[in-house]
Amino acid sequence: MRSTSVHWSSCVATASSASPLALISSAAGWSLAGTALRPVKAINAVARDITGSDLSRRIEMPGPPDELKELADTFDGMLDRVQDAFEEQRRFVHEASHELRNPLAIARSNLELALTAGGRIPEASDDDDELRRRRSSHIGRPGG
Repeated sequence: MRSTSVHWSSCVATASSASPLALISSAAGWSLAGTALRPVKAINAVARDITGSDLSRRIEMPGPPDELKELADTFDGMLDRVQDAFEEQRRFVHEASHELRNPLAIARSNLELALTAGGRIPEASDDDDELRRRRSSHIGRPGG
């Protein structure tokens, strides 16, 4: 029985001396992990702040050319391409809107002129009137 109590006390002594060492190494590991993940948190914060209406934010990560900097630079390049695509789409929509306004304004003016001229455009010939009547007669019919 005596050997069991000696063995148990040596285990308790080993555990009590290892416990502070485990705490110190855990704290050091936690600190190192936090330092290593700080750039990832910065990338995440910038990515979260970027919206469709404001694509101007960039990570612009300083530091040595490591994997995280390469990731941040790649992300910045992708944002440049997305921002260019958004700007091109905005320009297209603006130009298309402008191009559609002119024909619609002309059609509206012609319609208003026709309505004020008694349903007949003054410059139109009788042949044009007959063609419009035939076309309008097909509008309500199936297949027309």
